[in-house]
Order: sequence, then C-alpha cells, then structure tokens
Amino acid sequence: MRSEFTWPGTSTLTATVEQLLDPPTGNEASNPKYGTNATMRDNIQRANLELTQQGIDMDKCLYVIDPHTSAKFWKRPTTHSPCLTKSRGSARFWLSTRRRAFNTTEICRLRGFDPTRLIRSAVKARVSPQQLGAFVGNSVHTRIMGKLINSIAKAAGLLHGGDLNLSTHAS
Repeated sequence: MRSEFTWPGTSTLTATVEQLLDPPTGNEASNPKYGTNATMRDNIQRANLELTQQGIDMDKCLYVIDPHTSAKFWKRPTTHSPCLTKSRGSARFWLSTRRRAFNTTEICRLRGFDPTRLIRSAVKARVSPQQLGAFVGNSVHTRIMGKLINSIAKAAGLLHGGDLNLSTHAS
C-alpha cells in the first residue's frame, strides 16, 4: 500500500571533525602555517587574525578555513566542516591545527564512505585524487541518502513497518 511521501526528519551526526581526521603525525609544526600560495596565505592569515582577536590560538584549537575563496565570499573559520561541493572536494578546506588541508581519506569519512574501499576502487579505475575529491564533495552523506531511500520505499509501498538495513561507515 502506498502512502504519502514525507521527508526524513533531522539526523544528528555524532562524530566531530577532529574524530574524522587521521591521527596527528607529530610533524604538523613543519607544515607551512599559511598555505602554499598568496590567496591561501591571505585567507589563513585573515582567519588567524580573527581568531587571535577572540583570544583563540588556531594552532591549539581546530578550525576549518576556506583558503581558496575570494575576499567577497569570505566566511569565518568554523569548528565544523563547511558544506563540501565538487570544487571544495578537490580544492580542500584548511585544518588550522594540522597546517594542511583535508586529505582524501578524511573527506570520505565526512561523507560517510569507507575510505579504504572507495580509494581502492578509485585507484583501480585510475581516478585521480582531485577527481575522487570532486566526486565525494559532490555526494550526499550516506546516512542522509539511507534515510531518503527508506522514506521513498515506504511511500511506494515497498516497505512495511521498519526501515531497510542501510548501515553506513561513519556516524
């Protein structure tokens, strides 16, 4: 029996950005603090100035910074991952305490993908890290997609009672 489609309710993702990152290497201090080009340097310095004025040391507290944006579209640094898009999947957000951008493994985790399986498949298919980043950046988190599929299946009368077992990698 079909029913009216309803959008899934809100979903709380329990992992913090810090929990989804690879462990620190211990070499972070040797990474360039302000990136590798003029735009990155300007934006990361701007973020550092804003945080310092608030009494925050960006080397001690993790902040996510968009180092590639123009001054017109500047956004304040945040403790959460901003929305990944195709362009921000390949040109990554900067992690203040790590002095580097998100890596491919980390953006896979942000979207709920199993990075080992996804990267292995990408290597076999000869997909570059930039292409994989664009793919992941352009995707929807697996938990959100699972909730949407469940709602569609219920509305189509394909699911009676509980939910489909659509387990995901990340929380």
